[in-house]
Amino acid sequence: MAHGVNSSAATPLPAHEIAPTLTLRYAPNGVRYASLGESKISASDLDRIVETVPFAIAPALADRVFYFVPLAIPDPDPVREPIPLAASDLAPGARPSTLPRIEAHHAYSDRTLIAPLYTADLAEEAVCHRNVTLPDAPGTPAHEGVFISAALLQDKFALAFEFFINVGHAFVESQESTSAIPEAFLSLAWSQALAGTRGETSQDSFEARTQALSLKPLSLKPESTDTPADHPDHPTPQDPSSPLPDSHEKAKRAFLE
Repeated sequence: MAHGVNSSAATPLPAHEIAPTLTLRYAPNGVRYASLGESKISASDLDRIVETVPFAIAPALADRVFYFVPLAIPDPDPVREPIPLAASDLAPGARPSTLPRIEAHHAYSDRTLIAPLYTADLAEEAVCHRNVTLPDAPGTPAHEGVFISAALLQDKFALAFEFFINVGHAFVESQESTSAIPEAFLSLAWSQALAGTRGETSQDSFEARTQALSLKPLSLKPESTDTPADHPDHPTPQDPSSPLPDSHEKAKRAFLE
């Protein structure tokens, strides 16, 4: 695929500067996306991947634009305008100093650079994707930009996998998910969580399940009166504000093995 700005240099540029230069495309399901530079994925294959998002899920992506770029790189040293500290803000005996100014449209962790071309050195610094809160631009209101490093992904399967991970995350965090996911599936997933059924054995999945068991009721059905006593094989959900027990790390290690 080859879309967006032309550049003969691989110098990374801030994501919020790259995004407005790219031409947005709209899939039939309403998902917005754009691409930059060259990758091993053809434009037609990229179109088909995005068009695969079900119409029932697409509304959850209304505030997102997916940007398929060569490399998305976390900026280790963002340029920030210093803010002088007043003497009244200093502790007794301290000397005047400065604090960095955070740009209005993102926090430090959102600062992302986009490489318009692939190089081996830049690939060492790149990550699979970066989410960036983008400001208003002509013709495009403020939105969440999901920058996917297409050049790191060697084939259609890898690119589709990365794309749908982000689609899934956006969907489950949205209000649409409660109405679009069948109750039978929700009940099955929750029953497996309660039973400790092993599924995806990643650190993210362990933390997600731990958080769910701490915050969610024992049944997803509002009319349920389940209590911990109804599930003697499952530990009582912990108060999220209390510290995790010493066994937490041990349980994580066992889960990941």
